[in-house]
This record gives sequence, C-alpha cells and structure tokens, in this order.
Amino acid sequence: MRVPNPNKMIPATKAKPCPVCDGDHKCSRTADHLLLCGRNNGPVPGFRHLGPAKDPTWHLYRADNDPLNPRRKPPTKPTEKSPMPATTPNTDAPKPAEWIDPNPALLAHLKLPPSFPVGVTFAPHPDGGWTFDEVNGDGETVGKLHRLADGQKRMTTGSQRGLYLTGGLFDGSGPVYVVEGASDTIALHGLGLTAVGRPSARGGGAHLCKLLSGLHPTRPVTVVGENDRAADGKWPGWDGAEAMARTLADALPNPVGYTFPISAFKDVRDWVSQLTFRNETPKAAEFAKKAIARYLDGGVRRVEPKKKREKTFVSADGWPLALPASKLIELADRPTRWVWEGFLARGCVTLLSALPKCGKTTLLSGLLAGLDKGGAFAGKPLSVGRAVVISEEDGGLWGDRAKELGIGENVRFCCRPFAGRLTGDQWEAFCKHAADTYADADLIVFDTLANLWPVKDENSATEVGNALLPLAGLANERAVLLIHHLRKSDGAEGTAARGSGALAAGVDVMLELRRVKGSPAGDRRRCLTGLGRPNGVPNEWIVERQDDGMYTGRDPDADGGRAERVERREKKADDRRDELRAAVKAILAEKKLPMTRKELWESLPEDLRVNEVKFRELLEGEVGESWKREGEKGAGGGYLYQPLAGS
Repeated sequence: MRVPNPNKMIPATKAKPCPVCDGDHKCSRTADHLLLCGRNNGPVPGFRHLGPAKDPTWHLYRADNDPLNPRRKPPTKPTEKSPMPATTPNTDAPKPAEWIDPNPALLAHLKLPPSFPVGVTFAPHPDGGWTFDEVNGDGETVGKLHRLADGQKRMTTGSQRGLYLTGGLFDGSGPVYVVEGASDTIALHGLGLTAVGRPSARGGGAHLCKLLSGLHPTRPVTVVGENDRAADGKWPGWDGAEAMARTLADALPNPVGYTFPISAFKDVRDWVSQLTFRNETPKAAEFAKKAIARYLDGGVRRVEPKKKREKTFVSADGWPLALPASKLIELADRPTRWVWEGFLARGCVTLLSALPKCGKTTLLSGLLAGLDKGGAFAGKPLSVGRAVVISEEDGGLWGDRAKELGIGENVRFCCRPFAGRLTGDQWEAFCKHAADTYADADLIVFDTLANLWPVKDENSATEVGNALLPLAGLANERAVLLIHHLRKSDGAEGTAARGSGALAAGVDVMLELRRVKGSPAGDRRRCLTGLGRPNGVPNEWIVERQDDGMYTGRDPDADGGRAERVERREKKADDRRDELRAAVKAILAEKKLPMTRKELWESLPEDLRVNEVKFRELLEGEVGESWKREGEKGAGGGYLYQPLAGS
C-alpha cells in the first residue's frame, strides 16, 4: 500500500477546487488537509487563518472541523449529547481533548484518577453509562459505542466501527501507542502519552493506516496488545496485536512494532489503575508514565514491511538462489537480535551442556522468571518476551518453580509431551506444529534434548544431523535453547557435549556450564563457556545464583583473572611434565633394559596414566636429553627406549 506524503502539495483542479476561495488553480492542499490559498490573505468564514506561508503569496488555512486544527475552540462549552439516531451516523469531527472536562463518574468506573483528562469524545447515556464516538481515518465520526455502568457494550444501530481519537496526535516526536478500546486510550492519554484506540484486537486497520499516514515518518508506532487468554488456550490479544502491527508496517514508513503490558495486568487501563488510582499524586502519575513507557518501549518487537519479510532469495520453483556478495554484506550488517545478550539470539539454536545436577534447569528457571520484566539477567541484558518450554519433567515440578520464582503467564509449559521416542517424521511434524502454534514465542526450550528428540544413537552423525534440521526451521524469528549433558570425561573447544560432533557443528551457539574450579562445596558460582557464530558470545562468564533465584554475572577477565588462571594452568602443566619425566627416567634406570612405549606407559603409576597423548609428546620431545631411542621394531610403539649413558 502506497502511503501519501503529508507534505506533498496537491494542486486545486476544476474537479476539486480550493475549499477556501473555490478557485481551480493557483491554490493547493496537503495530504493532511492543510490548505494553501493564493487569493485570500485574511479570515474566511468556516476556516482558521494560520497566517502566511514561507512564500507570502500563499496563506495557510484549516477548516473549522479539521481535527488537526491545533487552536480550534468551540463557540460554546458542549453540553450533554443526545443519542445518535438509529439510522443516521453522526459525521461531526471528534473534539480535541481540551474540549472535554474530566468526568468523575466515568473515571471512577474505570478506576482512574478523577483529575485525568478523558481525551476521547463522549457523552452520558440516557440508560446509564456513557457513549463514545468512533471515528474513521479522516477523523469523521462514523459510529457510537454505548458502555453501560455494568460493563456491557453495544453499538448504535447504523454505526460503523472506528477509532478512539485524542488531541495532540500529530504533536511531539515520541511513540504513538495503538491500544485496544476506549478505556486503554483514556488511561494512556491521562498519563500524557500519545494514544489511539482501535475497536478490537484486529479491528480498525484501514482507518489506522489512513489516520497515521500523517505522522512524521520518524515517529515510532507501537501496537499494544492485551493479556486475554481464551477458554481454548489461545491468546487473541497477542495474535491480534502482531497482526495489526504487520498491517501498519506494510502501510506506513514509520518504525512499527508490538508489545504487551506486564503479564499481571490484563490491559494498560488495569496497569495504570493499579499505579495511580489509590495514590493520586503528580509524583505517582509521573512515575507511572515513566515506568509504563519504559516497559512498553523496551519490549517492542519490531516488524519489517512485507517486502522485506518475503522470501526474495528463492526461485519460482522454490529452490534457493545464489546471492552476490553485496547481498551477503547487507545481511551481515544487520545487528544480532538478542533475547539474552551473548547467549540466546533470534534465528539461532543454542546448546547448553552441563554435567548432571550442575544447575542447568535452575539457571533456566531464573531466566524464564526474568523474561516477564526484562532488564538484566546474570549481568547481561534480557529482553521482555514469551517462552515455551518443552520439558521431560512433570508439570508439578515446574509449578513449584513458577510459584517460588514468580514465573509469569508469558511462559508456557508442555510437560512430558510424548509417550515414547518419536520417529524422525513425527519429530519433524512436532517442530512444525510448535512453530505454528507458538508463533508469538521469543524463546522455545527443549529440556533435556536427549529425552525428547528421536535420536537413538547419540554418536551417529547421521541421526543427530537429521534431528537438528527441523530445529533450524523452528528458530526462524525466535531463539531455540537445547539443554543437554556433558561427556563424563569432559572436553575443550566445544567438544565436551555428549554424543556426535555433529551436534556441536549443527548449532549456532555452544554454552558449557561448569562449577568454578577450586570452589568449595555449596558454592553457587558457575562458569559459562561460550563459542558461537554471532558476534558477542563471551568466552567465559561467571554467573552466581542469589537467594531470590535470580543471577548476577561478571566477566572473569575484568579484574585480571584470566591471566592468573593461565599462569596457574601453565605451572600445573609444567609440574605434571616434570613429574612424568622423573617417573620415566626412574623406570628405565630400574629395569636397565630397552623398553617400548607401551611397556613404559603400563609401568607408570596409575595417577600419572591420565593423558597418553601428552605422554607420547614427552617421550618424543625428551629423546637425546633424558633418554635415547633406537631401533624401528618393538611391540606397542616401534621404538625402544633406554637410559642415556651415565644416567
């Protein structure tokens, strides 16, 4: 959809003459109905004279009924409105917020402070309650909604659904919040935030596209949904907010996204009420404004226009096309969209491995609790989001954790979903089902992977690789976290995860959780070691669980800790090498016979038979210095070793 430029001049024609002077040339107007007349330079009945343009040949006017007229005043203070006739919609333009005095009865009904300006046009209803005007994209009243004191709502016969419009929409430079319903519009407007109300979760899209086309293109537009879970388990407020954001993103040049209130509140009216109704002071209202704006803006999920969302890099028959380097550079320039910075990124699969009972699920639980409010978790920024956990554990265990940590409604659990191990086809179907059913999720977790996926032989690269393919598709637009186990023998450089190396090769980020070396029993500190494709994955990060279940975190290198650890490791390696060298020399001196490598290895004390590779390196590296080597035969190594003369 092409969006009109609000600053583009549209010349007057015979078909559409100038409304001010009725001329068919010399005059013009803009897309937001600002009139430039070349024949008048003073007051004109029915219009507001705004003065000369930059070129004084033209003078600026706005019609008296133009909702964008910033200084329009009523001839008299409005009185109570009579109900709109059943068959004739009222087409009067909505009145700016300053026309309407606060209504104590309405605000008390909404549980909002009595000093709040209502903002939207309304009138008392003869049957009790209130009648709200709904307007179209041009600001013309097209319908009336009756809200009775008992909460019931009904539309006047002949009405059309429209928007709830407040004054000051085109003033300022901050976000415009597109909320659901009149009460949410009043609540945000009362705090001093710019709000437009839509009639329902998915309604009013065409009117919004037209109305908001007059905004400056740099102003963000944020659709605010509601936390309203239906009886069938679906969340229409969430789905509707995302759908509306996609509609606006396709129509407007502005940055568009969607977000939601804290999960404890159904909607923003409930949220504002809790923060201000029982503590009506300017300080409380200012605090509520800052807190709500910070939360809403911090949790925005940006939506790209459809042209950018379309799969433009595939051929007509669906096969991927080779891309020039310039396209790849464009992709590389896009910033990584982190859910948890450094560890969980949208579009990426993260593998978190640890030994049993090391704290994997405990760390996950704290992370899930933090998703409701966002901010920081374990010393790294955490965005507000929704998560789905596919778990091998009983729902009661997760219920206990949710109660203890305050995990909110933004996290859903699918506990013990399978009666037995799935086949490959069933696994692929389940991943597709999860992608469709949990389309609003920012994070999907599999805990633990080994008990959920269809792999029977973890050491089979073919099985592991095939099982990872559906997970890559599931990670589209969201982060996927796989909880797994380390090998008993551990490992380094991303080789510690249990099973085939295809698992480490097939994920985007590898995290390994270990106890801090040398820490005493009961120490809550853990070391997260990271390797990954996205920039920003920390090599090491120390996390520590607090009494409230949350985590703090720090960079172990910040205070020179890495240098100390490297020095300790090098000293330990040198000591072990000296000990091993002395043991080999003692065995050769005692036997006084040439010995093969195998014989020497088997003769070492058990505590030194730890790493045969290091032993071989030592044996070959010390030839000529600590012992001599001769011959090309001998079982278990091919060479024979014996003491140096005189040793």
